[in-house]
Amino acid sequence: GVLLTREDTSYVWHAWGMLEFHLKNAKNARTVALSALKRYPNNSRILVAAALAFAISSPGCLMNPDTAREYFKKAVLLDPNHAHAWQAWGVFEAKQTDFEAATALFKRGLRLSPNHGALWQAWAVLESRNGIHTKARTLFERGVASCPNHVHLYQAWACMEVRCGDIPRARELLEQALKTDREHGPVWTAYGLLEARFGTLDRARFCFGEGARIAPFHAPLFRTWAQTEAKAGNYARARELFAQGLEADPLYAPLYHASAEMEAMLGNFGALADLQRRAESYFGSSLEIPQGCEIDAHYFDLFLENEEYDQSRYIAMETEMEKAIREAQKTLASNT
Repeated sequence: GVLLTREDTSYVWHAWGMLEFHLKNAKNARTVALSALKRYPNNSRILVAAALAFAISSPGCLMNPDTAREYFKKAVLLDPNHAHAWQAWGVFEAKQTDFEAATALFKRGLRLSPNHGALWQAWAVLESRNGIHTKARTLFERGVASCPNHVHLYQAWACMEVRCGDIPRARELLEQALKTDREHGPVWTAYGLLEARFGTLDRARFCFGEGARIAPFHAPLFRTWAQTEAKAGNYARARELFAQGLEADPLYAPLYHASAEMEAMLGNFGALADLQRRAESYFGSSLEIPQGCEIDAHYFDLFLENEEYDQSRYIAMETEMEKAIREAQKTLASNT
C-alpha cells in the first residue's frame, strides 16, 4: 500500500521501520528506513528510525555507529525540538560508553524540551548506572516535577532504589506511579516482583492480581506471576497463569519459554510438546522451545534461590525490576 499511494504515508513507513527495529532485524529495518528516506528525506522521525536501524546488528548485518550518528545529527538539525531524537541519540552514545557525549545530548534536548519525561529518565538512569545515585535522584526529582504524569520516571526511580537497597522508598515510588496511572500493567508487575522478593507472597499475589484485573492483556505480568508461583512450588497455579497469559497475548514469546522451562523441570514432556505445537502455529519453527533431550541445569536455576542463572538465556525476558532485584541480591550476597 505505501508503495502505491500518493498520500503522506511517512507515519506508516516509520511504524514499519520501528517494527523491524524492535524485532532486531537490522537488515530489514535499514531497507525500510532507506526506502522511506527516498520519499521523505527531510522527515526527522524517519531519520531517527534510520539511525536506530544502523545502531543495531543482526546475523550478517553489523552495527554501523558512524552512519547511525549521521542520521541522528540530520534529525536534530532538521527538527531541534524533536525530543525523542535527542533521547535516542543520547541512549545510543551511552551504549557506546561515551557518557560525556550522552550527557551533553540529554542536556541539549532538555533545554529545548524541558517537559519530555523520557529525556529526564534516560539521563537519570545513566547517572544511576554509573553509580552517581545522588545526582540521579536529583534528576528523577526534577523529572517528576516537570512531568508529573510520566509513570516510567517513577518506575525507573523505584528500580534504582531497589539497587540501592532502599525498599521502602521503592514502594513509595511505585505507589505514586499507580496514583498517576492505576491501569499501568508494568508498574503492577514491578510491584508484584518487589513484594515477592522483599515482602510476602500474599502481598505479591495481591499486586499481581490487581494488575491482571486492571490490565488483563499485559503478558509480562502473567509470566512473572507464574514464575513466582513456580518458585513457591505452586506448579498447578503457575500452569494456569501461563495459560491465561498465552490467551491474553499468544505472540509474547517469553511466555512459551518460561512455561517450557517449568514443564521441563517437572519432566512434563507432553506439555512441552503441546507448547511446541502452539508456538509453531504462531512463530513457525523460529521459536526454540526446549525438548526433553535438551534439558540441562539451566532449566532448574529459575526455581532456585541461587539467582546465578544463565544471563545470556534469560536477559531478554527480564523486566527492569527483575534486573534491579537480581543486582540488589548480588550486592547483598557480596556484603555478607
